[in-house]
Amino acid sequence: MPSRTVGIAILAAGGARRMGQPKQLLPFREQTLLRHAVETAAASVCQPIVVVTGAYAELVSVELEALPVTVAHNTDWASGIGSSLRVAIRTLGAVNGVEGVVIALSDQPLVTADALNGIVETHYRTGKNIVASEYADTFGVPLFIGRRFFAEVAALDGDEGARRVIARHLEEMTTVPLVDATFDVDTPVDYERLTSASWRNAT
Repeated sequence: MPSRTVGIAILAAGGARRMGQPKQLLPFREQTLLRHAVETAAASVCQPIVVVTGAYAELVSVELEALPVTVAHNTDWASGIGSSLRVAIRTLGAVNGVEGVVIALSDQPLVTADALNGIVETHYRTGKNIVASEYADTFGVPLFIGRRFFAEVAALDGDEGARRVIARHLEEMTTVPLVDATFDVDTPVDYERLTSASWRNAT
């Protein structure tokens, strides 16, 4: 499988209103959720790694010191995920040789490097320029987007996600099953479940 030509963007700009604190920095497996996401990305074939910050940018940037990432700050983070996607695509799109980007989140801690590699491998094997994770009767992130769609993603407004672009190009999409992407950490209940002994034993 070709490598080091697909970048990865970890979106970590949200205000975590439902959590009530910066969930990016919650402890998980003797590190933080954000550091775990970065180390997962670093263990995959995806390079370079960009982390998009927004709310709590100063705290998040400190956590990223000495990690092999480029930090891209989204000053318009409060307008929604579309603004973070724009920042991610514009940052990685400026890197020579990057032919696609995997969009990932900092709050999906069960997603593994092997899962990220599988998404990239599916792109190369099928030639599809959109490869989405499939779970819970839907599809979403982690998500591969080929360079041919960078301009459309970079033109998204406010809270528009990548689904708007996907809807225009369904013929270019395929999916890979990824049950672990079902779980994300949005609320204190989610975090309690993640860190409970019963959950650890089940995973």
